[in-house]
Amino acid sequence: MHARLGTTGAADYRVLISERKAFGHLPVAQGLLWSAVGMTEDACRAVSAHTLCTGLIGAALRLGMIGHLDAQKVLLRVRPMLSNLLRLPVTEVDEMCAYMPATEIAAMRHEVQDSRSFAN
Repeated sequence: MHARLGTTGAADYRVLISERKAFGHLPVAQGLLWSAVGMTEDACRAVSAHTLCTGLIGAALRLGMIGHLDAQKVLLRVRPMLSNLLRLPVTEVDEMCAYMPATEIAAMRHEVQDSRSFAN
């Protein structure tokens, strides 16, 4: 979409990805594009946090674990925590990881369950 909109760098980065000279990982693309449209680092961090939360809540909604009203209540409850977390300094890239054991365990369990938690 950004390439078609003419966002600076978007079309060139798509070419690099198609030529396998760059990876199309979401955070990299977001950093490139959000910087190009003039978003501040604080705004980028807030959008990322909000997107993470709405994605998780969307999954809970699709799984029937919560309803729409409860989803909005969750978002309201986590807002102060997110504000506090966003005030913390950014972690050095060498210290970042994606360790999520509960998600990994849920994915393993779903292979032997009668019902499916995740679409394949």
